[in-house]
Amino acid sequence: MPKERRKSQKEIYQGNQSTLSFYLYISIIATGIQFSYVVILTLWSGTISWLSLFWLLFAIANHGCGQKMLRYISRAEFGEKNELVDAGSDLEDSWISEYSKDVILFVSIIQILTIISNYVWLLWLIIPGFAFYKLWIFIIWPWFTAGSEPIGESKKSKKMKAKMTKIR
Repeated sequence: MPKERRKSQKEIYQGNQSTLSFYLYISIIATGIQFSYVVILTLWSGTISWLSLFWLLFAIANHGCGQKMLRYISRAEFGEKNELVDAGSDLEDSWISEYSKDVILFVSIIQILTIISNYVWLLWLIIPGFAFYKLWIFIIWPWFTAGSEPIGESKKSKKMKAKMTKIR
């Protein structure tokens, strides 16, 4: 079984920069499409749709948080002579960056689908639902179902109890 080649710091840094720019472009394009829709809707109807404006600002805030998270995860450190010391975490391998990228893509899709119907905004409920599901599966449920061991019980006493139950 051959070993996988590890990426160098420079390759990680370049990959992170291309990933960051890709998701930034996706955010800008989706926000531009939705902004154009809100402007056209406002000009056509003669009144501003405050709900559409609210959702636009909410989406921009979500894009900003996702981008900030990705930038925080992949922050690079440079030395005194501007040489790369640490490239930061690899955005292609980090599990938290995968969730951030998924949120950015999901928000972009919702923004574009808003042109079809305003009820598409209800899809936003999937994100907190998924977060609660992960929280329940990995933290809350195991905590509820964890058995309690008596404090101070040593291995020796456990072995004796096992022998006693075996004998009976």
